[in-house]
Amino acid sequence: IGSIFGGAGGGASLSEAVMGLVDKFRGAGQAHSADSWVASGANQEVHPDDLAASLGEDVVQELAMKTGLPRDEILSRLARTLPEAVDRMTPSGSVPSAAEAQAFI
Repeated sequence: IGSIFGGAGGGASLSEAVMGLVDKFRGAGQAHSADSWVASGANQEVHPDDLAASLGEDVVQELAMKTGLPRDEILSRLARTLPEAVDRMTPSGSVPSAAEAQAFI
């Protein structure tokens, strides 16, 4: 995650990656979705088209190349799993500190 969303490895970069991901969604007009994943409570779904617009085509293509999966499959899987993944990485309702992020590695 770190190299795609901002960071190279380790706990600090995971925290930076989560923040970078949330910021990408906010900047693409999807703040309500991304903020729901971080906050406690229900996670809002994200449509694959909104996911692609938020991440950017370069990131989607990089993920497709790295995984060997077709673009539509990448977006479908991310739409199903990304909200819960961000929710699990932000259990206190905020982006984890570097020390807290170490627990996810």
